[in-house]
Order: sequence, then structure tokens, then C-alpha cells
Amino acid sequence: MKTAPRIAINGRYLDEVETRIEFEHSQLTAYARKPAEHHRAIVADDDSVTLRIPPLTALQLYVDGTLSADRNALVSIEVDGRQLGEFVIEWVRCAERHFAGEPMFIRLRASRSGG
Repeated sequence: MKTAPRIAINGRYLDEVETRIEFEHSQLTAYARKPAEHHRAIVADDDSVTLRIPPLTALQLYVDGTLSADRNALVSIEVDGRQLGEFVIEWVRCAERHFAGEPMFIRLRASRSGG
């Protein structure tokens, strides 16, 4: 059985992104992360890539600075060991149905200076 391709943003593999979860009324702390099967890169002919990833992964990428709120910041993308180049974030959206656990979508457009 073929495994899902691993995706890296700025050198960070998405299946290694952990989010710390603290439970308010107890001393328990957990760490959540999703395997590669939960991350998908859709590479289009128009020099764009759309990432489909879990919401906690998307949030953690911003919290830890892997992704910047600056829409002009360059983002490098790797899929299955292949560097796709440098991109800028065009938009971030949640799934249309807005159910808990539905994926987030991050659309990246190839940088004019590279990628």
C-alpha cells in the first residue's frame, strides 16, 4: 500500500506539526497531530498550490511562525520530496459546511521573483 506523500511548508513537515491542548478543568495536557494522509497538496496548471489541511495544523503553523500573517512573505513548498518553489499566500478558507473537523484550505500562488 502506497503511503500518502509528505508535505513540507518552509521545511516543516505537516505530519510533524503538534498542537498542545490543555484541558481547562484538569491537569491533563495532550498533543494533537495528524498523519500525512490528512494533508493534501493540489498543484494546478496556473502556478498555484492549494493545501487541504486540518484546522489545528493550519492554526499551529501561524502560531509558531512557520506561516506569516504578511501576505507577501515567501513560503517554500515541498511535496513528496520535490521542491515546488516559493509562493505567497493568496487566501485561507475553511470548508463550506463549517463542521468541526472539516479541513482548511490555503491557496498559494507562485512568487513573481521565483517558484
